[in-house]
Amino acid sequence: MVHGIFVERLNRFVGIVLVNGKEEKIYIPNTGRLSELAISGEPVLLVPSQGKYSHKLLYFYYNGKPVLIDSTASNGIFSALVARGMVPEFRGLTFIRREPAFENHRFDFLFRDVGGNALLVELKSCTLAWKGVASFPDAVSSRATDHVKALARAGGGTMVFFILHENVEVFVPNYHTDFIFYETLKKHYAAIRILAYSVRYDEEFAITSLNPVKVIMPPVRPAGLYCLVYRYDGCERAGSALGSTVELKKGYYVRTGASDDDVFRDIDLLKRKARRVKGEGEDIFAAMKVVADIPFVDESIALEDLHDLLVKTGGSPAGTLEFMETVSLYYFRDNPLRDRSFWDRVLEMRYGKYRSF
Repeated sequence: MVHGIFVERLNRFVGIVLVNGKEEKIYIPNTGRLSELAISGEPVLLVPSQGKYSHKLLYFYYNGKPVLIDSTASNGIFSALVARGMVPEFRGLTFIRREPAFENHRFDFLFRDVGGNALLVELKSCTLAWKGVASFPDAVSSRATDHVKALARAGGGTMVFFILHENVEVFVPNYHTDFIFYETLKKHYAAIRILAYSVRYDEEFAITSLNPVKVIMPPVRPAGLYCLVYRYDGCERAGSALGSTVELKKGYYVRTGASDDDVFRDIDLLKRKARRVKGEGEDIFAAMKVVADIPFVDESIALEDLHDLLVKTGGSPAGTLEFMETVSLYYFRDNPLRDRSFWDRVLEMRYGKYRSF
């Protein structure tokens, strides 16, 4: 394998990595956000590729440990471990084939039990984890939601969360990012079998064994807080924001707010409004581009916690919007989304309470 230093992600499939002192475009075989992994300056491992780009990224490092991000490799690794008897829950099952069809869906595996019953299995690679807590998905996945519904209609298949971090103890569905997936999984929790496993790597980065992980399905409603991250590329000027005057300068702005009933609805409304008013008047958000939204679906988190998060990771208050005391604006010269400490604090706020489970 080839060692490199990650520079940036250009789109879902292409990134830039420093290899032997030279920047190269490389292929990223994962469509997830990988926000907490794809940090500039972090070491990565690559392999030569015969495709459009000379290398394919296989591993990010997270807190000094490798994390396989090649989503095309997970099925082969898991099936090999099952064949070797390394997954106790699958002992006694007979493998039939890959990519079985049900209705208009394809699943990863078909097994039969000793009674001859067909068992559909869907494997979901999970790259998001923080201090022993893993979560899926790291981006909205309507396909994953559809798979849950189809498994339930099929009479109770199995969904496996294949966690590509070591030393994970707890899995929780990522309701902060994809609340519909969480609601669907919770609704069908008794109808399908849900398993989660954490991997173990050897010295050559091969996955040699799996450890079972506890699955938690907490009761949650979609209320909470949010951060909307904007980029401003214009010149320095004064602008208005719903009653307040803000001195705009090139960089990034983070808008925080609260929702008592549906944080995802409120985020969507703000993003759609930004598109509607593009180029109109002096509203500062019309001059900016939304680059990320970060919900916190947790009613125990306060706006003061978001203030601490943003100030301690380099943000400076840029004003409180007069129309609502619960909305504030912060300025960052550099992109906070590329800051490891920013994501560590985000993940702590989202998943810290599950470390005691």
